[in-house]
Amino acid sequence: MKEKKYEKLDDQTLAVSQDVSELSNDSTRRYLRQIFNFRAKSVTTIYETRYGSSSSSSTSPTLSERSFSEIDGKGALHDAFDKLVELGGNPDLLEEPEHNGPRKKKQTLKID
Repeated sequence: MKEKKYEKLDDQTLAVSQDVSELSNDSTRRYLRQIFNFRAKSVTTIYETRYGSSSSSSTSPTLSERSFSEIDGKGALHDAFDKLVELGGNPDLLEEPEHNGPRKKKQTLKID
């Protein structure tokens, strides 16, 4: 498996792409792309299989969409949130207040 590629689509949206092809002798390639939309609180997963050579290939994509509340284990959401902030995004906060990433907290000055 190759490294994941991260792309900030806008302040609220992160795309994560990865070639998940197994080592094989055929020319089939498999790609996984997840799009985390923090405004819509949803993740879209696209799994694509490409058959044949690049000059004469056909594709077979599968698409699914889930709301953040449907996702078991929030690790992937936290990772996507952190990565989007790292890339300069400004995503809406996650509902779990204990994790809202490396975003700098606003400092308030208390005057007595």
